[in-house]
Amino acid sequence: MTQDTTIFSGPLLSYYIVRFKTRITLFIQGRGEAPYFTGEEAITVLSFLCASTRSKATALGLWMQSNDFISNVGKQVPLCDNETWFYLGPSYNKHHTHDGLESESVQIVYRRTKEIFTEGHISNITLTRDVLPDTPYHVKFKTFCSRNMSEELIEFWDAVHLYHTLDEKERTQEAQRICSVYIDQNSQKPLNLSSVVLKTLENNTPGSLDYFDAIEEHVELDMEDSLPRFKIYLKTESDEMLRKKLSRLSMSFSLPINKRMSISPTAFTSTSPPPSIFSGPKSLPSFNSVSPPSSPKSTSPKSPVRRMFTRLRRESYEDLDNVLSNPELTSNFHSFCSKENSEELIDFYFQVVNYKKIQGHEQRVYGAMCIKNLFLNTSDDKSPSVTNQNKPKIEASKKLIEKLDKKINSGRSSLFDDILSEVMKGLLEKHSRWSTQQKIEMRE
Repeated sequence: MTQDTTIFSGPLLSYYIVRFKTRITLFIQGRGEAPYFTGEEAITVLSFLCASTRSKATALGLWMQSNDFISNVGKQVPLCDNETWFYLGPSYNKHHTHDGLESESVQIVYRRTKEIFTEGHISNITLTRDVLPDTPYHVKFKTFCSRNMSEELIEFWDAVHLYHTLDEKERTQEAQRICSVYIDQNSQKPLNLSSVVLKTLENNTPGSLDYFDAIEEHVELDMEDSLPRFKIYLKTESDEMLRKKLSRLSMSFSLPINKRMSISPTAFTSTSPPPSIFSGPKSLPSFNSVSPPSSPKSTSPKSPVRRMFTRLRRESYEDLDNVLSNPELTSNFHSFCSKENSEELIDFYFQVVNYKKIQGHEQRVYGAMCIKNLFLNTSDDKSPSVTNQNKPKIEASKKLIEKLDKKINSGRSSLFDDILSEVMKGLLEKHSRWSTQQKIEMRE
């Protein structure tokens, strides 16, 4: 079995998992394709679904915890250090993939990593097979013993294990060191040993292979007693690491793909940012820090332009959206608008986008009054004082201004949408002229 094997689970109601070489994808009937993941994160999705109770893939989790799933654990196939593939399920019949094609299903495969273990694996842990050898469980058991103030047990066992690999002269010196650290009366990390066990050392020859056998057996019994608590610790830690590692998936599988899309705001990095519109309290967000995403094209189909103005011609607003999503193009477009004395249009757009991101009702009302005073009103005594009073104003109908005045204290995110719709029409016109100028300059 290699990492390039295509893996299908199922049949699991309307859910099935498909892994193509380096990616694993969850398909949910009627919901489309969820985001895919690569590397270790992709494999741990199986464990995440098993632990999730809010996910739409609960049926998958229940099946993974069933006897049919656990009882089919097959042989371990080591691929490299500290990584093991487990055959976890029986083979099934043919499936229909998302594109309608039939494919042969094979056994589900789960790769155990150094950090995350499934509940089925944890319940089957044994001391001699899993904890004492050089495995990921061994590392975790050391941490567990350290937290329980009993690290001398596993450290002594490791020291004796190394002791058995030395030659006779080295074993004599190592035996003295082990006794001074773990066995002598004034040792640094004394073991809890009975007098009967200690007497066995007197009957054995220092440096012999069986010198610590009786003590080692006693230590293994102590570690065996702590194994149930170790399993609880391992299960708790694995669940917590899964939540942290895959926290961004916690609601991903319970929402349609179009509702999982959102814009990630970034700081304005253009060489010509929009001017600051006010100097508000320190607790309020700065209004001159608005920017579209830094990538050349917006990765979200729900960017502000597309979300609010879908009634405009598709070709026009997509081109404008690409410009407003690129800092370099935004800077050039802003310069063009400034030359035509219409920079207030693009500034208003970014200030409204930033206004929608403000948290808190009072902060939103304050920001709304600042935008109104700077771009739409010159004689409102109740509005906060702002800079750049000579800035060109946006021409909006009296009806829209009156509607804004009635709702400005609500702090709604859609407060400026009607006015912004008119502004976008002006930006589309400016963008058309700017695009023509860019094409002419490129030809020259």
